[in-house]
Amino acid sequence: MTKKDLHSILKILSILSNDLSESSCGLVGEMNGKLISIFIGSQKGASKTAVASAELIADHGISGDHHAGMKPHRQVSFFANEILQEIQAAGIDVAAEELSTNLLTEGIAIDTLTEGTKLKIGAAIIEISEARKPCGALTKIDKRLPKATYLRCGQFGRVITSGVIHTGDAIEILEQYRVPERAC
Repeated sequence: MTKKDLHSILKILSILSNDLSESSCGLVGEMNGKLISIFIGSQKGASKTAVASAELIADHGISGDHHAGMKPHRQVSFFANEILQEIQAAGIDVAAEELSTNLLTEGIAIDTLTEGTKLKIGAAIIEISEARKPCGALTKIDKRLPKATYLRCGQFGRVITSGVIHTGDAIEILEQYRVPERAC
């Protein structure tokens, strides 16, 4: 079993154990969360800058972001504000713009979404393409940060439909990919 297989299994178990009666996370067609912040980075390795709105371009990414157009499955990155707050409460001094994320979310269990899940933010549609993994560069911020973000480092997505997004926009799950049940 590979690390990727293990990560997929853990993600599935997390989805199955979520108690959806306590929150709206994961219910298709509802306002599941909110876009708290948008970040754009013009240089590799530098912190990103917060912006009030951004243009998402289909099959490209966020206009003006360094990562746009580079890797088709990593056009946009997501990170959950709830996780950031937990990390900060644990005494790790880190700001969202240092995490190299584009979209900071709230009210949606972003780490439990599976590849293929489609999200609508503003007029844009983004498909979850890959779980983010903590990189070694996080140790420059705090040596505890890679461990603190393990299996909860957010997601990458690819832009399916272009559109302008704004801080405060609703995040709606349009279609959530589920692992098919096997027949006995």
